[in-house]
Order: sequence, then structure tokens, then C-alpha cells
Amino acid sequence: QIEDSPYTDVPDILLVDMAIHHWDMLRVIVPAQPTEAIFWSRNPPGSPFQSDAAATGMIRFENGVVATYSGNEVSRYPETPWSGRWQVECERGLITFQSRQGGPGRVLAGEEVSITTLDGTEKAVITEDIQHFGRAGTLNTFALTLQGQTNSIASTSHDNLGTIALMEAVVSSAHENGRLTAVKRET
Repeated sequence: QIEDSPYTDVPDILLVDMAIHHWDMLRVIVPAQPTEAIFWSRNPPGSPFQSDAAATGMIRFENGVVATYSGNEVSRYPETPWSGRWQVECERGLITFQSRQGGPGRVLAGEEVSITTLDGTEKAVITEDIQHFGRAGTLNTFALTLQGQTNSIASTSHDNLGTIALMEAVVSSAHENGRLTAVKRET
């Protein structure tokens, strides 16, 4: 239960604790660096959190891509998978996906990927089983890295600095009621 959580007093609970993982995923999906963000946050009525638990906004990337984001830690709608539900509008259609719902007390199920072409034809994509998931996947990637092997989507500590810079810009924008905020990434 959220009410019993030790995290109810974490500042910017959604944008710092949960959405940072979404920022990582977004940075893998978009082949460019984020340049600016504009966000609004709020704490819905009845929320057990002391800080804003819901937010909506946009992130612009250096290649012109604009991503919209909406998240809510206390939504009354059905719970989404941990990584959320994604829609990627492309030149030739739409890709929608959600990841496996692993974690304590959960099964590795629920992954869905589909492609809808411009003529409206929708096709489910069959995904491959993965050997390691969650923390086991992280540890496996770490072990492979130590052995000199690479993973095309593995994130480095240097790359994570970009995610932290994006998170800081999003939080700053939300704190300033939607002020357009530059993502300051040190090289």
C-alpha cells in the first residue's frame, strides 16, 4: 500500500524516483540528446505523497523530436507496467509497446509490441524471450562488460549523466510552473 510506503515524503516522487527510468528509456529510443523541457506537476486530491505525484510535459531533442509525457503515481485508472505504455509516431506508422511486468510478486508477462501502418493495418510483433530480466539483467550486463563484451542498449555511467541532466531540467521546469528549461549537459 502506498500509504504505508517509506517514500511518501520523497521530494518530486514521480519525476525523480519513477520517471528517471522513463528518461533513460526515452534517451535510448530517440537517437539525439534532449535540449529542453517544459513540465507541470501537481499532487492529486487524496494523494498520500507530500510532493507532486503527477506530471505532464514535453521534451525536445536536438534532432527536432518532441516527446510528450504524462505520469501519475496515484492514478485511479488501471495500473500500467513499471516502464509505462509507449506510443512512437513514425514517418510510416505507429509503434506501441509496454514491457514485461517483472518484479516482486509479478511474472515476466504482459509485454506487447505492435506496429500500425499509415493505412491502419495493425500487426503484433512477437518478441524474443530474454534470459535475464530486471536486476539479473543488470548484473548480467555488468558481468559481460567486465569480460569485454558489449550490450547495444546498456547505459554507461557517463551516459547516465545525460539522464540526470534531463531529470534536473524537468524538475526545474515543474517547480517554475512550466517554464521552458534547457537541459544542461556537461561533456
